[in-house]
Amino acid sequence: TRPDGEPSLDQLLANGRKNSKIPYDVVVVDAPPLLSSSDALVLGCEADAVAVVLRASETREDLAEQAMELLGRYGAPVAGAVLNCTSGWGR
Repeated sequence: TRPDGEPSLDQLLANGRKNSKIPYDVVVVDAPPLLSSSDALVLGCEADAVAVVLRASETREDLAEQAMELLGRYGAPVAGAVLNCTSGWGR
């Protein structure tokens, strides 16, 4: 429970998964950047698969590696990566 009395993200996820009646095979959840928010790590650890999104020409290699190490350390199931904003990339 958060200091303001509201349930924490992990409590909401646990309750939602337990009571889920969503009739979908796949649900995609967008999250804030992994290294700037704990919410992304909590979501990643609760997910069946994680796709790491990297911005072409902007995401530094060391930060991408740090994010992958963090996900691995907490057992988040990384399925792969997406490279976005590739228009004009490499020119």
